[in-house]
Amino acid sequence: MRLSLPSDSVCWTRLVCAVLLAALTAAPAAAQSSGDGSFYSRYGIGMLESFSSPQSEALGQGAFALRTTNYNPSANPALWADQVFTRATGSIRVNVVNAQSPSGESAVLGAGSLEALQISFPIYTSRLGVGLALKPYSTSNYEVFRQGTVDIGVGDVTEASYETAYEGRGGLYLFRSGLGGRITNNVRVGATVDVIFGSVKNTIRTRFPNITAATLSPSVSTVQTRVSGVTSTLGSQFSFFDVLQENDILGIGASVTLPANLSGDRVRTLDESLDADTVAVSKGDLSIPYEIKAGVAYHMGERWKFVADGVYAPWSTFDATFGSDAPSLGRFPIGGEGTMNDRWRLSTGSEFIPAGDDRFQSYFARTGYRLGTYVEQQYTTSDPGTNVYVMGATGGLSLPTAVPGTRVDLTFHVGTRGATQSNLIRDVFYGGSLAISIGERWFQKPKLR
Repeated sequence: MRLSLPSDSVCWTRLVCAVLLAALTAAPAAAQSSGDGSFYSRYGIGMLESFSSPQSEALGQGAFALRTTNYNPSANPALWADQVFTRATGSIRVNVVNAQSPSGESAVLGAGSLEALQISFPIYTSRLGVGLALKPYSTSNYEVFRQGTVDIGVGDVTEASYETAYEGRGGLYLFRSGLGGRITNNVRVGATVDVIFGSVKNTIRTRFPNITAATLSPSVSTVQTRVSGVTSTLGSQFSFFDVLQENDILGIGASVTLPANLSGDRVRTLDESLDADTVAVSKGDLSIPYEIKAGVAYHMGERWKFVADGVYAPWSTFDATFGSDAPSLGRFPIGGEGTMNDRWRLSTGSEFIPAGDDRFQSYFARTGYRLGTYVEQQYTTSDPGTNVYVMGATGGLSLPTAVPGTRVDLTFHVGTRGATQSNLIRDVFYGGSLAISIGERWFQKPKLR
């Protein structure tokens, strides 16, 4: 199935159906992630990822101020201070995108990927914790087709039909490590060192379906951008007790990720595999802006939790120097810096556990039920000057297991991105994720009696 792009009557989008469930292994599995398949992943550094924990994923992908001992949320390192168990979390995701054009054409892609690997452990129980996380930072996965004719003037052939495919694969990854500590019963702070690394590969394939290879041979040109850099995230969380009623907690939290400068190279090759010839190389840098995350959380006893959160990052200040010494490499990002907008995001969510912290209730009473919503202005657009908005709903179940401290989380999401107007594409997406969060008491010697 092909999808006509509104910017060109002879331009088409085809999204190839595939489902890849990554195993819960480390970096090699992450490198094989196939992304979510959105056409908008063609711009900027790809589609940004926002996973923090299975709990936050179901609460509108926020919960930046929500204290927990069952998860190791990576968005705000101050929340690592409450760790009681050594905890490991692995999550995989399946996402389906239905892309629609203003003319009514549509295409569907289903993709699976590793969502995150996390581990945390207490140095001092409920006072000082260490957190580690490996997760996608951005993903690029698109395939766009353009058809037309070109004058060639070869022998008796003056005009030839052609088909050009524009493909994108890859993305960036984030490795985060840091500490979270409790200063007083009301104040928690944390800090991380973040390493961002990865590559984005853009390929152009041109073929002439009605011309023999001896007359006009197909061509393949690939530009791969590889970058890496280091930044840091600072977080805090403040708790207030018995605010509206006895045994309730009001939490206010925030984190700031500092700007990052990523350095690397862009390499252009012709043909593929072992026959590829390198024709251009360029060194360069790109700047990633600071990002602020803030939220409030309200614990109504042990049964109810409510959260509201916001995110802001000035991506319009994005700058890249790749290609200034090698124009044949083309623009980075694709479409130029005019396709970058400031990103903001608002979300809300709630969680209900009928049994609270009573472990002797029935299974379904100990299950957690979650709902969330969000709205976002995306940081990229395919039409400079036009904003792309994302609206979605989330939900999930947190299932207890026979092993204390271990939970299985099922999360669901559905939403829309963009619009079928102003040279945009409208994505309707839905999917779910499965996460296993294992918690045990390691590195602690039992007391003798």
